[in-house]
Parts: sequence; C-alpha cells; structure tokens
Amino acid sequence: GGLDFWTYTGNLGSETNWNRRLRINNYGLVTRPFQYHLHADRSGTLTGYDAGGSFGTPMVFNRIVSETKDSSLSSCFNTSNGLFTAPVTGVYIFNAAAYGGSGNIFGQSWFTLNGSRCTATDWVINSNYAFIQNFQQIRLAAGNTVGFHPYASGQNNVSIYENNNHTYFKVSLIG
Repeated sequence: GGLDFWTYTGNLGSETNWNRRLRINNYGLVTRPFQYHLHADRSGTLTGYDAGGSFGTPMVFNRIVSETKDSSLSSCFNTSNGLFTAPVTGVYIFNAAAYGGSGNIFGQSWFTLNGSRCTATDWVINSNYAFIQNFQQIRLAAGNTVGFHPYASGQNNVSIYENNNHTYFKVSLIG
C-alpha cells in the first residue's frame, strides 16, 4: 500500500499500489486518469410517464450518446430503467432535462437516489412549462443509483419527446 510520487518530463503524479490516481502537468493542470462522463438521451418518445407520482422512479433515457470510463468498467448507465450507478465513491455533477412538447405541465424536477426522491435536489420553476431541467452536485458512494424525475402535478400519463437540446441526462465525476 501507500502513496508514491513520481516525476517525468516536467510532470508530477501519484500512484497507489501502482494505479495512477493523479497527475499535475508542467502547466499546473491536475488530471485524474479515472475521469467518468456520461451523456444519455431519448431515442423516440417516452409515453405514459407518471410525472405526478412515483417520486423515486426516474424517467428512462434509452440511448447512450457517449460514455467515457475506465476500460475495466462495463457501462455505468442502464438504458432500460434510466439509472446511473456510481462506479466509485466521489462527488458527481448531474445535469438533466426533459421536453414535454406543447403541453405546459412541468413545475419542478429532482434526482432520485437509490429508489427514493433525493433530498436537496428539487429544482422549482415559477410556472408550468413544456421544458424542465435540473443541475446538481451529489456525493455518492460506489454502487449508489441516480435517475432524473421531471414532475408535473396530477399528470400520470405524460409524453416526453426525443430532442437533442431539451431531453438529456449527463453526469461527470468531479472528485
């Protein structure tokens, strides 16, 4: 065990048990070899979404646009249930949005955590709109699951449309 520091060609880095964890280059930029990033969206319209209830159930993003991950990992995102599973303990940034077409219904959104409404992630807007989004920083333990829940009071049969600019789910590990 332990932490070893090394330098080469103007770079400073550290390793734990010979697994590189951190690098500072000659410009002072810090990078981590394990940098997770996901961009998922919808392929086709999601129909019958319960936007007024099921507070711990996320909407389903059924297509991975891109996923940057350690090569030893399988995908961290499930396109059949819309859940991201944290590969390592850390702080993650989440950014998600949904477009409901011309029906002005959404008034708020939140993220789900391990099958429940995640506390302190509500994003509330003053009126009802066809578009809702949310941006949060969440500390997760490895194995925690996170999804996105757009909320529309009393609406249990909502259609959420495929839209490259307005229906997406993004997550990045920041530390």
